[in-house]
Amino acid sequence: ALFVDYFKNFKEVFELIKNIYLGSIISSYIEYNTKPIDIKIELLFDTNFIVSLLDLKTSESTHTCNKLVEIAKSLGYRLNVLNITIAETKNLLEKRAKHFETVFLTKKIDPEDIYNACDRRKLNKTDLQRIADNLEDDLGKLGITVMPHTDKYQNLARFSAEFKKFKAIRSTAFTATRCATVLYSMSDKRENKCINYVDNVTCWFVNNSRAWQSSDSLISTKVENGY
Repeated sequence: ALFVDYFKNFKEVFELIKNIYLGSIISSYIEYNTKPIDIKIELLFDTNFIVSLLDLKTSESTHTCNKLVEIAKSLGYRLNVLNITIAETKNLLEKRAKHFETVFLTKKIDPEDIYNACDRRKLNKTDLQRIADNLEDDLGKLGITVMPHTDKYQNLARFSAEFKKFKAIRSTAFTATRCATVLYSMSDKRENKCINYVDNVTCWFVNNSRAWQSSDSLISTKVENGY
């Protein structure tokens, strides 16, 4: 999609590439038939993916993330989110609610921002607070389980080299801890094995970001090296 978007200023080329891209999606969707399979695969969701599921990014993003959850459930995948990710998501929503009345431009400029979604959906400060309060229940209705026991991973994360790297590029120490916790959780779930083939991966960390940030790149590097 980013590749197609790059050619927006070249009208003739853009229309051609867009039609090819959309045609491939439609044909793939028509031919795809999900069947339950006997394989234990887990999807571990990131904060920005959860925010999209709540319809607090773009409507297209919400549709895509919900479709992924729908397909994963039909295949029998386990859908999980760490409790520290829940805490981060709630904190994010509560902060947005706190500053709701003082923000204007962000609502209009960034289509991926929570404030923009609130403007689109006509949500107010109280609505955001309500969404934060009901987060676990709403995710449960989607078949997503909150993993409550992550103290071991958080303790490892706080004193790790990964935490120091994340702290240099993330906004808060808590966020850096959450990112490092994800790495140690994924490592444990993959039994600390260096995995060379996609078919052998039984646990995936899933986010929804338009562009790789430096922290995403660090997670990606760790995943490639067995995490």
